[in-house]
Amino acid sequence: EARFKETLASQKEIKGTEKAQLTGEQAGRQMWTYSVDSKKGSAKLMESLVKDMACGGRKEGFNPSVNPNSCDQIFRAQQIRSYLAAGNTPPSMKTKPKTPKEAAKKGIHFYSMLQTTDGHWAVEQCAMMIHYIKVHQQTDGGWGTHIESPSTMFGSVLNYLSLRLLGIDADDEACKKGRAFIRQNGGAIMTSSWAKFSLCLLGCMEWEG
Repeated sequence: EARFKETLASQKEIKGTEKAQLTGEQAGRQMWTYSVDSKKGSAKLMESLVKDMACGGRKEGFNPSVNPNSCDQIFRAQQIRSYLAAGNTPPSMKTKPKTPKEAAKKGIHFYSMLQTTDGHWAVEQCAMMIHYIKVHQQTDGGWGTHIESPSTMFGSVLNYLSLRLLGIDADDEACKKGRAFIRQNGGAIMTSSWAKFSLCLLGCMEWEG
């Protein structure tokens, strides 16, 4: 709680500047920082392009009533800035692909901007997996399909599997709550084909479904 108050104080100090912005909450959600070098002549123009691409066609900011997924806007913007700063060219925002091949090439171009230096693509589920999964468990014991989602069988089965694969014991409190949610809602058989595929690969379900 004290740390969160310090965070709020820091936000008040930098409010109104473009140097840095800090987001997050005391419950352990994502917290990103970024800076913009306003001394560069093309900084404002580049920043406008970065924000457009980072938002993925949505309006800037997060409004759960119209946009149920944050899409990692701050992280995407950070990666795109680095990509452009290295002298790379972004995909065109003015033209639309005319063939499936052009669409695939444009998609690959876009995601190449988001690739991290070690070769992987970071998303909301990548940071400190065990802690991340546990702090996003819902009060009903399940997990959503994404962090803003209410509990779903799909999200619950995959997150439960992830905890067990990461070495968490079946008697761990998070696992017990997750297992109870799954059983109370018809069992893992009620999940989608994607999660069933994972269960089959692990030998937890027959391939017949």
